[in-house]
Amino acid sequence: MFDIVYIILVFENPNQIKKLVSSLNAENVFFYLHVDKKIDQLVFEKSLSSLLNVNYHFIEDRNEISWGDNMMVKSILNLIKIVNLNHKNGYCILLSNNDYPIKSNSSIRNYLLSNYGNSFISMAELPAKSYIYQQRLTYYKFDLSKNKKDLVLIPSIWDKSFYTIKSFRSLFRALNSLQYKKLYKILVKRKHPKFIDKIFWGSSYWALPIQVTNQILSFCDTNKNFVGFHKETFISDELFFQTILHHLNKIGKIDTVFDVRCTYMNFEEGNSSPDILRSSDFEELSLLPNRFLFARKFDSKIDDKIFKLIDSIR
Repeated sequence: MFDIVYIILVFENPNQIKKLVSSLNAENVFFYLHVDKKIDQLVFEKSLSSLLNVNYHFIEDRNEISWGDNMMVKSILNLIKIVNLNHKNGYCILLSNNDYPIKSNSSIRNYLLSNYGNSFISMAELPAKSYIYQQRLTYYKFDLSKNKKDLVLIPSIWDKSFYTIKSFRSLFRALNSLQYKKLYKILVKRKHPKFIDKIFWGSSYWALPIQVTNQILSFCDTNKNFVGFHKETFISDELFFQTILHHLNKIGKIDTVFDVRCTYMNFEEGNSSPDILRSSDFEELSLLPNRFLFARKFDSKIDDKIFKLIDSIR
């Protein structure tokens, strides 16, 4: 049996989730949803309850996800564990409430079948001397409030980058927001597990063979030090899985081709987050290569017409 299993991170917009699930529903398609613990899951349950013949499940082990923290990785792993218990063959596809298919369900299935075994994930080596490497793997993240991106990054006192005006300003901001109870962390220098020789990173969203996601779980079960280290990694969801996959491939635990990602995103120059796709982007979406099965970001509160336009060509 070749299953297509969608694991979906849900943060908002129950109507858009209903539209996403309804558009992807087909035979041998399954949905597992993680609803951010900050919001009321019942609203999303009610929204999906009117859908008939849909294999969906809301997982019970929920986390409160703060932008850039490791709770996103933990939530994805919890979703993968459910997939591991219930499915043995096919693809596990990670989406969020901001995603939407731009190909028909039959096209999605045929593309995955014809490229079966490939891992559709963006991967690039992260140079050890780069600022992003230092930011992600040597700094600690402190949230100043529950507002998105209201945070500071502070290196350990054993890191020379601590002794800069920028770090002292970040330290003052953390102290001013009563974060001093957590600041003990900076007394310890972060040390990445040595058996991982290279760090890889890329987009958070991917489509992987279920056999590959099973190997990710096995790796995490036997390498608690790696998992523990990345509890402190800023935006760890952009490098946690890529780094594991590169390592597993290197030591022969998985046999896969790292293919290009299958989710389209449009970035304005200089922006770290993709643009909201609107009706004005429809022509561009309709001309994308076959490898793009999904796109993000969509927001029905900003532009609801784009979904009908896409459905007209799916």
